[in-house]
Amino acid sequence: MNKKKLQKGIEKILQRKSKVSKVNRSNPLTDKDLRNLLAKIKNLSSLQGLNLDFARCLNITDQSLNALGDCLQRLSSLQSLSLNFESCMNLTDKGLNTITESFKRLASLQSLNLNFSRCWKIGDESLISLGASLERLTPLQSINLSFFNCHSISDKALNSLCGSIKKLNLLKCLSLNFSHLWRITDDGLSTLCETLEILTSLHSINLNFGSCTLIKGEILSVLSDRLQTLSALQSISLIFSDCEKITNEVIKILCESLKKLNCLQSIALNFFK
Repeated sequence: MNKKKLQKGIEKILQRKSKVSKVNRSNPLTDKDLRNLLAKIKNLSSLQGLNLDFARCLNITDQSLNALGDCLQRLSSLQSLSLNFESCMNLTDKGLNTITESFKRLASLQSLNLNFSRCWKIGDESLISLGASLERLTPLQSINLSFFNCHSISDKALNSLCGSIKKLNLLKCLSLNFSHLWRITDDGLSTLCETLEILTSLHSINLNFGSCTLIKGEILSVLSDRLQTLSALQSISLIFSDCEKITNEVIKILCESLKKLNCLQSIALNFFK
């Protein structure tokens, strides 16, 4: 069997596994299942795209992430990587660190999508490690990170990530879902604002900080000023729902700033309280 046929076979396996992880509650996937799958994938040295969806697989532990880290180190040709481990609540910083370390080998990566939402044992440590790896991935054009409801994450992690993301000069799409993180404050948002000002090539921004109740209205005024520098911006989505300290006056200032972005084609704003 040649490599193309083998690759198609693996893709079919991935599709079946993804469906099982979503609907087959009576026979949930385990670390062994994922390790067996990764043992086949890691030999595809020319693989350019990998999408793994194991959301809500409650039996998966750091053992799977260790195996995944080993696999990724062998896939240096990857250009697109998407990993969904939402609600895999046995995962910890130790396991995620193994994956983020492997990213340093992915020198061709252009698109990264990570979803570890509701993985409650994940905190600042692994996001700081992620930031250290991201700054080496200079070809990155799209980043989508979701850590919704990971309550241990604080400004420390957001500051570290932003410090690395701002070095990615080719970045065009940035999506951050840090909603329901009660340790995020104006300090973290201030660092993010500084990062946005530097990323002048951005075409799309999606920021979700809903229910981050420590965020105050003043930081939205700073964000408004920074957004005006992004002349290439075509799409923006801002979610700050249930942030009760954000006033109507600040929202008006933000809207006035958006009017000055002539390339904007899509706007989505959510400040519902």
